[in-house]
Amino acid sequence: MKKLLITGGRGDIAKGVFNVLSNLYAIEIPDRKELDVSCADSVEKYFRDKKFDIIVNAAGTLYSSSIIDSEPDLWIRDINVNLVGTYLVSRAAIRRNEKARIVNIASTAAFNSYSDWTSYCASKAGVLKVSMGMVKDGYDVIVMCPGAIDTKNTERS
Repeated sequence: MKKLLITGGRGDIAKGVFNVLSNLYAIEIPDRKELDVSCADSVEKYFRDKKFDIIVNAAGTLYSSSIIDSEPDLWIRDINVNLVGTYLVSRAAIRRNEKARIVNIASTAAFNSYSDWTSYCASKAGVLKVSMGMVKDGYDVIVMCPGAIDTKNTERS
């Protein structure tokens, strides 16, 4: 049975992906304590003895604030989880299995700008561009750009 990793284990998108695919794959769906996607050391430690056939980069955050009122630490957290996390996990996965299929969750926000979602929009545009670069490098990458999805993150915004 193929092995699948879904990041963002406590999130609604990760749970939805798990519910759809749980009968088809051997799935690991770690939470942030097990795998902090925004931390290179955590990602390297998690992947140390693991090899996956498919990765779904579903970990994500959404900080809602105008630029002028934003808290830098929270703004940067969106970039670190959404964009840097996608990079770190994809890199680790491909280093252990060059044939791994990577599914990156971006958003239609990658193509739009919303005044209170600047960090989210910037991070998801970055996910789209990183994914496109990975494809040009010859890796098997799919990027999904769903529209608004009712999740715990969007309830706060």
